[in-house]
Amino acid sequence: DGEYLYGVDSTYIAQIDPESGQVTGVRIPTGLNPCYCITWDAEDELFWVSSVATDIYGIDREGNRVSSVNNDRRFRMSGIAWFEDDPDGYKLYTINNLRDDDGNSFIRLIKVNPEDGDAITVADLPALEGERSGGCSFCNEIYDFTWAFLVQMQAAEDWLRVYEASSDFYWLNVEPLEGYLAPDEDMDISMEFSTGDLEANETYRAYMQISHNTPVEGPLWIDIVMNVTEADHGVSSEADVPLEYGLTSVYPNPFNAAGAVSFTLDRATSVALTVHDLTGRQVAVLADGYMSSGAHTVSVDGSGWSSGTYLVRLSDGSRVSIRKIALLK
Repeated sequence: DGEYLYGVDSTYIAQIDPESGQVTGVRIPTGLNPCYCITWDAEDELFWVSSVATDIYGIDREGNRVSSVNNDRRFRMSGIAWFEDDPDGYKLYTINNLRDDDGNSFIRLIKVNPEDGDAITVADLPALEGERSGGCSFCNEIYDFTWAFLVQMQAAEDWLRVYEASSDFYWLNVEPLEGYLAPDEDMDISMEFSTGDLEANETYRAYMQISHNTPVEGPLWIDIVMNVTEADHGVSSEADVPLEYGLTSVYPNPFNAAGAVSFTLDRATSVALTVHDLTGRQVAVLADGYMSSGAHTVSVDGSGWSSGTYLVRLSDGSRVSIRKIALLK
């Protein structure tokens, strides 16, 4: 959750101090016996838990069941994972150890919409004889431009399999994706937008990360926002879309040292963009001064911070917008 690790211990969720590796005194009941699978939904602050063939339950920090997904004999789970960036809203992923008609083992990856329980098979992954999948997770610290899906494999020895989870940015094409610039040179980067298969009256967002070897610490982040209008199903200009004041995104979240905070201003004004720990202590000033209306993106350098949850605060003197950000090292 940005501060502690959690694992299932029979019928309870056990809290683990990542610094010492020791189990704390916090034990959250799951209502399952045994409970095998666990994942964390940071947006709603819910644990999702299950056994092999049970329903999947969303529980709060007190152990109250606040949501559930019926199994209906669809899943035989060895692990579950939460993917906040799933383009279809099917954020709950399950891995299932199965055998085909010839008795060969394979792993079926199924994603589930936690709102209505609808499920889609994503892929059938190969498994060697005698190996089974265990836990699974998503991670954005392996590849620069996409998420990775990690599966713990169990056999005589345990290891991780890493799969590239494709980014669903089919509406955006960027060229070139890499290049070399000598001192005092320029390069043009083109972006092509396509709205053919997109829903009208929706906002679509992507992020461009530019890695470099300049003295500026950390990568550069560019926030790409496309608003699709119903009138022409095309890309609207910024002038066509009413601007709203507030923080729009913190990416990636959780982040490891380097990240980006995006926000919009509905008018030109003086703003302060600051970061605070959960006690309210200010740990960083990201921006402080007069800024024009429109969309803005500011880099975050958390290399000197401790792992944990922080609050990003945007204020123009009369209005405040706050978002949580988690630092994992």
